[in-house]
Amino acid sequence: MAEAARAPELAGGKAHTLSRLLEETGLPGPRGRAISTSAFRNFLEHNHLRHRLDELLAQVPLDDWDRLTELSREMAALVQHAAIPPLNFYSSKCEVSAIYFQ
Repeated sequence: MAEAARAPELAGGKAHTLSRLLEETGLPGPRGRAISTSAFRNFLEHNHLRHRLDELLAQVPLDDWDRLTELSREMAALVQHAAIPPLNFYSSKCEVSAIYFQ
């Protein structure tokens, strides 16, 4: 948890903010984990998703909730149905890391 609070570039914005909030307040928080931002970028690369996700993000309307919901579901489905790369895919790209919330 403390690792995410100290390294937003590793943990990503949501994990970083949650970690700081829990660390600074002493409040109990959810247990879980977050993958590193570099591991997620490599996941997108392995599945050739970056370009398609960028195309969908460019279509996001801020004033049409139905279309926003539709695009969000499409983007989530792309990520959820993508293959997890084999471990050797990461070995030449980055260290695989996870941040655990306890």
